[in-house]
Amino acid sequence: MKPFKELRNLAVQSLTGYWGNAAIITLVYVIISGGLSSLGSYSGGDIAGLIVTLVLLPIQWGYYVLFLDKVRGNEVGFGHLISGYNDFSRICGTLFLQSIYVLLWSLLLLIPGIVKSYSYAMTPYVLNDNSELSYNAAITRSSQLMKGQKLNLFLLHLSFIGWAILSVLSLGIGFLFLSPYMHAAEAHFYETLLKEEAAKAPVIAEESAADNN
Repeated sequence: MKPFKELRNLAVQSLTGYWGNAAIITLVYVIISGGLSSLGSYSGGDIAGLIVTLVLLPIQWGYYVLFLDKVRGNEVGFGHLISGYNDFSRICGTLFLQSIYVLLWSLLLLIPGIVKSYSYAMTPYVLNDNSELSYNAAITRSSQLMKGQKLNLFLLHLSFIGWAILSVLSLGIGFLFLSPYMHAAEAHFYETLLKEEAAKAPVIAEESAADNN
């Protein structure tokens, strides 16, 4: 895995010239998420809350994918936030199942829940790159990619703690820039996982062939 500083530098490079747009999109994302969540709370009842959660999941997925596309050099915009509704059942169902798994693990103990949340962290990106995968298959794919990498992703997130403190001191305004920064770095983390996996594939194939012989 690349050093955390390199991943952060790559994130900055990917967002150069796009920071303003990224902050505006983040603001819109926060407003939509907060507005729908407030509506669910105001309506009252578990059913209303569940409906709001399901409606928000594709938007959450679109926000992740936006930064994945950005680090890949693709054109991105507000349309990414609602792109998940084009494949609603697969995306919503998989991310909802992911949240249920994390919740069940968390009911055992807090630490297993955190570990599993990192194991499943690549699921949104997997859904984007593998249209044939859904539900358990997509979550399992994330777990495969994150094998031996969960601590690295946790430490990458932790490396932003200083920026998070500054964002709090800025009355939260800084989070409009910190969130894109973190998501872009995480997208580069995912890209690195794919490259490392691809590099190992020929070695594994050779070892398998040798064992068969």
